[in-house]
Amino acid sequence: MIALVVILLVINHSAGVSYNQPKFSSCAFWDSNATTFADGYTIGQQSSGIFINVKNNIYVTDGEHGRILIWDNETSTPTKIISEDLIKPWSLFVTTQDDILVDNGNFNNRIDKWTVNTTTHKFVMNVNGSCTGLFVNINNNLYCSLVNHHRVVRFTLDNNLALPMIVAGTGCPGPIANMLDHPHGIFVDIGFNLYVADSYNNRIQQLLPNQMNAITVVGFGAAVYFILNRPTCIVVGVDGDLFIVDSHNHRIVRSTIHGVQCLVGCSGKSGAMSSQLHNPQTMAFDSNGNIFVTDLNNHRIQKFILTINSCETTTTTKMTTITTIITATTTKTTTSTTTITATTTKMTTKFTTTPSCYFGKDYVNLVEGGRRQISQLKVGDRVWTLSHDGEHLIEDEIMFIGHAVPTIPTYFYTFTTIEGHTISLTDAHYIVVATDDEINMEIVHASKVTLNHKLIMAGRRMSLEKIVFSIRIGYYSPITLSGYLLVNNISTSVYSDIFQASHDFLHKIVAPCRIYYRIARWLFGNDYNPLGNGIENDIHPIGTFVINNYKKIELFFVIIPFIIPITIMILIIYLTEYFFHIKLFILI
Repeated sequence: MIALVVILLVINHSAGVSYNQPKFSSCAFWDSNATTFADGYTIGQQSSGIFINVKNNIYVTDGEHGRILIWDNETSTPTKIISEDLIKPWSLFVTTQDDILVDNGNFNNRIDKWTVNTTTHKFVMNVNGSCTGLFVNINNNLYCSLVNHHRVVRFTLDNNLALPMIVAGTGCPGPIANMLDHPHGIFVDIGFNLYVADSYNNRIQQLLPNQMNAITVVGFGAAVYFILNRPTCIVVGVDGDLFIVDSHNHRIVRSTIHGVQCLVGCSGKSGAMSSQLHNPQTMAFDSNGNIFVTDLNNHRIQKFILTINSCETTTTTKMTTITTIITATTTKTTTSTTTITATTTKMTTKFTTTPSCYFGKDYVNLVEGGRRQISQLKVGDRVWTLSHDGEHLIEDEIMFIGHAVPTIPTYFYTFTTIEGHTISLTDAHYIVVATDDEINMEIVHASKVTLNHKLIMAGRRMSLEKIVFSIRIGYYSPITLSGYLLVNNISTSVYSDIFQASHDFLHKIVAPCRIYYRIARWLFGNDYNPLGNGIENDIHPIGTFVINNYKKIELFFVIIPFIIPITIMILIIYLTEYFFHIKLFILI
């Protein structure tokens, strides 16, 4: 059983922040099945705002009953309820002094403040409408996103005579750089950069200090292609990563320098199961890195547990401790007398460069009937694939398993068609696609597929509904005789864009293996496995050989087209001279 070692560093800046900013590794992974922290009987039918301070006290708005619920240190039941003169509060923020600022603008047109350990509140700022996002920066300035006025305003809490200042938006909805359309969640980092969940524009906007023209960092118009649908919350991590509640896609995603990945709710479909969300609104981290989210239409608060926060895997048994750290150049082993054994493997390869891999829980169709998960495939399995033109089913066979890693998480692109067919591939894996004209087909790697492409199914082309980039556990690389494989009824190549080599060139490299496999099976029977089952360091020896000798192999295949015709020509000349005694070539 894998024991999960979580090392978290909560960094509070010298100026002090009241919210949690755990430090996450690039491999951080949350359990996809949540536990319900609070249900509709506790929080009502319209709970949208949540805040967790550094003491792990949880604050939640209950819009239905006009109140704030407080849990001390994640207790199972609320320890305090504030309900005086609140009407449908949407958002809230808790300062380092434990003062609670809450939206009371829906009907009362104001923001109120409750001081710690009191039962009374005071007026803070007039607002002409509801604040769907509240934030207080390290200079004690209060920000409010006015959803129906399409702008964000700022107010200093140190000067009651000051007037609110517009810091984002024009007051009119629009998609250009200085406009917003129904803004929701907001966040201000320690550099005073303002981030806005520009909900109806389906994007996250970043505004530098004293600038009104924003930069789109995620979503429609961003440099990295990724589709958002009504984002409602933005949280900025300590390393600058962006955590986004993608409300109408019913998920939470993370944007890093490596791209955008889905964290939870990654099916993209709404629902009430533990792995699903339905129009989530706001999220917050506790000090352990767990995600709490207000699941609005399910009338509950869900807690997703952080299960991995290291690029290391650990196993535990009751024996002597043996810790092995494997890097690119060294292996170090230490032993001590304790009752716990931990074996840790440090992964030095980026997830996004995993060679040619499928998700282990996807399916292939067997020739004898039925289907089988990719993780359960074995050499000799007869499977269905599509012809290169995508028009005909052909019988194929698994020649060897090139890669098999069942327990390590890695990044996948998951493609969903308009009919609900899905397939998950690592970024460099080749897939067969068609363009809009549905005639021309090409083989591209997964990271290059867009919604303008169509996937190839038996005799038809299928449009894409969405593309999700997320972490999943377990990846495999079965190699077939044809070089293609039908996965979840979608045509794919079994190869990847390793060394920038094409599908056709890689298929040529494997040709000697195919010839040997066919001859050996013909001579010794179908129970014989000529290429072996050995997997060393999660990869087949053939794969290791190709990786280590690729330059020589490439040179061979470049030269051989010239060698073969020359050899044939010399052989013809020799045979002609020998049998017919005709001199075709005279040396002078």
